[in-house]
Amino acid sequence: MTENGAKRKKRWKTQKQSEKFFGLSEVTKNTKKSPGVQQNLKKIDSLWNGAQITKVTKSAVSPFFYFYMFCNCRLLRRNRFVSIFRSNKERTLFGLGPKPPFPFPFAQKTQKYAEKRLLGYTPTELYDVVVDVKKYREFVPWCVKSDVLGLEYPGMFKARMEIGFPPVKESYNALVTYHKPTVVKSVCTEGKLFNHLTTEWKFLPGIETNPKSLHVNCVINMLSKSTPQYTWFQRFVCNMIRYGGTIPRHIAIVMDGNRRYARDKGVARSKGHLLGADKLFEVCQWCHDLGISELTVYAFSLENLKRSQDEIDTLMSIARNKLLEIEKSIDKIHEQQICIRVIGEIDLIQDDLQILIKKLMSQTKHYQRFILNVCFYYTSRDEITNVIKDLASGVEKNLLEINDIDDNLIVRCLSLSSTTLPDIFLRTSGEIRLSDFLLVQCRFSLWLFADVYWPAFNLWHLYWILIQYEMKSNVLTNVKQKCSDILNKFYLQDDEDTMHARKRVTRIENFLKSLENERYKKLEMVTIF
Repeated sequence: MTENGAKRKKRWKTQKQSEKFFGLSEVTKNTKKSPGVQQNLKKIDSLWNGAQITKVTKSAVSPFFYFYMFCNCRLLRRNRFVSIFRSNKERTLFGLGPKPPFPFPFAQKTQKYAEKRLLGYTPTELYDVVVDVKKYREFVPWCVKSDVLGLEYPGMFKARMEIGFPPVKESYNALVTYHKPTVVKSVCTEGKLFNHLTTEWKFLPGIETNPKSLHVNCVINMLSKSTPQYTWFQRFVCNMIRYGGTIPRHIAIVMDGNRRYARDKGVARSKGHLLGADKLFEVCQWCHDLGISELTVYAFSLENLKRSQDEIDTLMSIARNKLLEIEKSIDKIHEQQICIRVIGEIDLIQDDLQILIKKLMSQTKHYQRFILNVCFYYTSRDEITNVIKDLASGVEKNLLEINDIDDNLIVRCLSLSSTTLPDIFLRTSGEIRLSDFLLVQCRFSLWLFADVYWPAFNLWHLYWILIQYEMKSNVLTNVKQKCSDILNKFYLQDDEDTMHARKRVTRIENFLKSLENERYKKLEMVTIF
């Protein structure tokens, strides 16, 4: 056995031991699938030797698992390991966290906490405790200072709070309004941590037969000024992966499980879809911080049009609100050079939503620093059908010849042809299906299936996915190189350096330019109106 073969066998054995130790599922070729998927995956297994498709389970979120994996995979064996502790020390705890080159403009930074309890006090007794800000430092955790600065008007006063522990402390001013004995509300007016911080207490009568009882409603809304914070261990793992391993350039995600998540939590379906939309912005921030330059998500399939009209209207309303949020941050998007593209049958979307989408695409089409592709009203079959129509139109206009059309030209006419193809195909919710998503573009991707609903997808799941990619990157690279070599030999044997080859290349390049100009022209028409 060669040295490379021995290393590969050792790494494979280590992975199997870790999966068994931490209760992870085996490679999905040992899991149950439908007959159609089973047949397709057998073909893929023959090419990738069982290393391309992996199922990720919920047990992959233990921090101890990542420490174990780091000690057994190549992340700790690289010469670049020392750079983990040298990067951006001024912004993080002991230099363990990443310093983003720019904050993601529409990352989900707003947080809301709400709780309701039944307590054995009268409303007046608990109201007196909450409204007495001077005594907060005696019983509120981490509060080191609390002072009343003075009365503004009846029912209103200014206060100053200081929280933390020496030497790390933060202070802010708040405007407190009260209405005895039912409401106390505090609004942050000056502070370094928050753009917006509101705390509201409501004291309502409790059980009618027990006068010494009340219902307490507490609601906290906050909008931080900085990007979402990570724990020290999350920051450590982030830099371990980013600077010590192989980071994929492009990830494609099927965001599945919103409705089932809502059902399990006992909330409306619309709430599940809304949480899923918020999760998308959060994942964009994670991908950016980890150095992933492109993200493609499956937001709405043409098959989803078979759902009820109420659910479709809810999805369109959520999409409209999120696009308006992004539009408000358009100056930051220009400053940070973020490209946003919507792929699919845009002309089938509602007119007002269609205008928002095309306007946003037209304004950001030239940026390359971070690319977000949203597949909306999309299926891969529909995309391939449109490519065939474009090729037929090119032949009809004498821009192409029939012999110019091959599989390589078809790929170059697809929506993601101008960027890198996805390195990872991920589907959440545990379903092992492709759902007609980027079938051609993901032929060289690592296919992963996470057994977690999309709204519950967290940073640890993403870490596990990147570790899987690191462990199998050699297999993926070798297969891509072999396929590239085969294509190069085919073209070189045929007609390299001949006049026919040069004319063919010229025709293809001119056709692709005309196709791209035609697509951009549709977007520019919207900005004129």
